[in-house]
Amino acid sequence: MSILSCIKRPSARVFRRLYFKRLQQNGDYETDWQEIPGRYVKSWGNVQYSLEDIKPNHFKYSSNEMSLLNNDGYFSRETQAQSFFYGFLGIHKTLVKIDAGYIDTDGTEYPTSPTLFMGVIDVKNSKYSSDNIVKFKADHISKIFDDLPADQIPGMGTTQTAHTIVGRIRDYVDGNGTEIFQKYITSGAWNLTATTAYYNPATSTSLQNETCWGLMKKLAEAENYVLYVDNTMSLWFKERSNIPASITFHFSGVGDANKAWGHTIMKSINVDDGYDRIYNRIKVKWDKDETTSSYYIYNENWTWGDSSSSYRFGVSEYSYENTFISSLTTAQNIATSIFNEFSEPKTLVTFDSKFVPQVELLDLISLTYRSHVPIDTGSLWGKFNWGSGTWGKYKSYNININNDEFYVTEVRHNLDKFVSTFKARAS
Repeated sequence: MSILSCIKRPSARVFRRLYFKRLQQNGDYETDWQEIPGRYVKSWGNVQYSLEDIKPNHFKYSSNEMSLLNNDGYFSRETQAQSFFYGFLGIHKTLVKIDAGYIDTDGTEYPTSPTLFMGVIDVKNSKYSSDNIVKFKADHISKIFDDLPADQIPGMGTTQTAHTIVGRIRDYVDGNGTEIFQKYITSGAWNLTATTAYYNPATSTSLQNETCWGLMKKLAEAENYVLYVDNTMSLWFKERSNIPASITFHFSGVGDANKAWGHTIMKSINVDDGYDRIYNRIKVKWDKDETTSSYYIYNENWTWGDSSSSYRFGVSEYSYENTFISSLTTAQNIATSIFNEFSEPKTLVTFDSKFVPQVELLDLISLTYRSHVPIDTGSLWGKFNWGSGTWGKYKSYNININNDEFYVTEVRHNLDKFVSTFKARAS
């Protein structure tokens, strides 16, 4: 019994559960999650997260919009006695959790950690309609860090390491001494790997234009770290690991003889050869001063007719600025990393699959999809007394991906249809 056996079946038992945590009148969240009866859920919405376009240190999260039936006033405003929110502070900032997965024949649920989304309701984008449908938009939990400008964090000294600065965000308190961010992510759920480079945020004007999330992202980039909040509501600020060496899952489509993983790829699949994502000149502005030494440029020395990326595909520049980068060496390492990844075309695939909730960003997957057209060339020599000689038949492929390896760059789960959409890049 396993999640794979559930995925392989032609029909499957599935579960979805929606939970809320309301704000009490004293401003604290209630202790326990409250499960919303499934009969109220008209649409579960989508869960989506991805890597930013080029920078592998940045994770992006999309909001979820659920549609709920309000025939009996269950989701009316907190002023209505029949409302689930009656007696609580309000609907805004209500915490949301969505679990989903498979139920095996013995009743076991998979995956064992089924939470796919943790978020917070933004009542400004919630809507009530005349057909008794209410739509609640829930931002991903990481959105809480966009609500506070970075320059409001006190104690930003002249020489601090990146993990120290992230720790100050963790420990931020309001005028009443309340630890704001730890209302959502407890102190023990902040996983901060120590860093050694020093930064000077006390005099950096860039703080005035950054939210706390934006500041932490730039620090992660400067350290070649990753920053993300996982589905258990834990924050990670740690070294960027390489793509896993082992395959997490094999996705099987048309023309795949491997039956061990089941046929998972549905009709929709797109293949992009990746020529529009070639970058062979990388320019990094790492110092705030506007001088030539504030830039590091990585490019090729190429000549006409050589095998360089610049000659074969033309010079294509990728540039960005991060004045939190503390040294030329760091800028060089980042530029080299981007060049090594993007100076040659790599195949990009986008496909719909059966619901596969255990595959995450940066997981290594394999994929087979071979759509072919048989071609008969007809007679080779024409008709002779001794008969006809022919070439026979051969296959021409429109898509020919044969057990190739990719790493996942985007995941989207449609919780109404139990369809997963993946984007992945050749490893």
